[in-house]
Amino acid sequence: MKKTNFVNRHISIFLNALKDIDALKVFYNRTVKSITEYKLRISQEYADGIKLGEYFDEILEEKTIETRNAKIDEVLERAFFDDLKVKDFCLIEKFTEDSKNLIYATAAKYRNDAKYSPTKAIQKMNNVEKNEHFLVCSILSNIIIIFESVLSETYTQLILENPKEYLGEKNISVASFFNGTFKEELNNIIDEKVSADVYDSLKALSIIAQQESLTFERYEKFIAEFKEIYFRRNSYVHTDGRANKKYLANVDKKFTSKVKEGDLLVCDEIYIENAINVLTKLLFSITYEIIIKRAVSGKQINRIANSLFDRLKNKEYVITSVAYYALSQYKELEFIDRTMYRINYINSIKQLGMKDKAKKEAKELDVSIATDDFKIAKECLLDNNETVFKMLNDSYPNSYNAVSIKDWPIFINFRESKYYEEFVNAHQEDFAVEELGVDYDDDIEETED
Repeated sequence: MKKTNFVNRHISIFLNALKDIDALKVFYNRTVKSITEYKLRISQEYADGIKLGEYFDEILEEKTIETRNAKIDEVLERAFFDDLKVKDFCLIEKFTEDSKNLIYATAAKYRNDAKYSPTKAIQKMNNVEKNEHFLVCSILSNIIIIFESVLSETYTQLILENPKEYLGEKNISVASFFNGTFKEELNNIIDEKVSADVYDSLKALSIIAQQESLTFERYEKFIAEFKEIYFRRNSYVHTDGRANKKYLANVDKKFTSKVKEGDLLVCDEIYIENAINVLTKLLFSITYEIIIKRAVSGKQINRIANSLFDRLKNKEYVITSVAYYALSQYKELEFIDRTMYRINYINSIKQLGMKDKAKKEAKELDVSIATDDFKIAKECLLDNNETVFKMLNDSYPNSYNAVSIKDWPIFINFRESKYYEEFVNAHQEDFAVEELGVDYDDDIEETED
């Protein structure tokens, strides 16, 4: 397979995976919002039933008949809703040696209204919890599906590029050369190899790293964290989200030191957001390591960098800080490209709150031989807003046009200053202009293998 074809195809695999990740985030955010709204509605509609259920739980938590009956007397005197006490709403039978279940009778006025029923309230809230559980299962499973899909496609491309290294000595019938089935037989062999190895996708990742001599954690360590996500998914699928033996045996101890078998593994919005970020960083690292080994051109790298720019605009700094740093270290790129990526990296860590580190990095940034746009960008990183204002006035619109000043991440802090408002007022007609985004993954022309 020609190197250009391989690199272009692999970059496309990565960029398509980013689209899947974006769709997954949209699905998660919309579904969480829907479930949250439903949960709020149920908790409000069945608030009285939920409260009564909590009172009943207090009674049942008592260990003896005497203390349970004493708790009943206490509960009946409690406020319930409006000006009513619990005793105005229902009667609760006292416990006896022969009656160990809680038995109560609701006043006729409220008997047919489901919102006062602890049983109905519990059913409704249990449904909400099930919805939350199903959502987490779906998200964790799809994180692994996206990972394994990229891994399968990548593995296939690597085998096609160098079949002997991956397949060893494989026999294909001589007849296949004459009856036109050679390609089909080869594809079957490759499919079997990929399916067998990717069945254990973490092992397949190790095989690729070893075979290609790649360092996936060159700039940041996240494999252990991804393994935790991987085996947490297993727990959600097989043990209702509770830590099982497989989870405890395979996950790094720094994640499990306080976890016992059977403990619920909480997956809140913060966890899910981080899990998606870890997946994205891993897929970027796989792509980056594989393609830089082939000394790819700046044009090919820019396909990745341009897609990352949208993430920078969306304030996905956890991703862009890692990715732009890696790109800025790639020595095969021109100085101007590496400097641009360095600027985006510094801006990312600045927005993540690492202001001292960002300031130090910005001061060390050499833009002495660069064009005005790079010099302005450096001043933006240093929050020298008055200097930025003067430099923009001197070079506008050749350095940056109105759209870039209004939208680009490098001006995020400048836009909070009084100088931005002054600049906009001086160029009001220009700042009324809007610009449509583009899909940076345009089709890449490939030659035949």
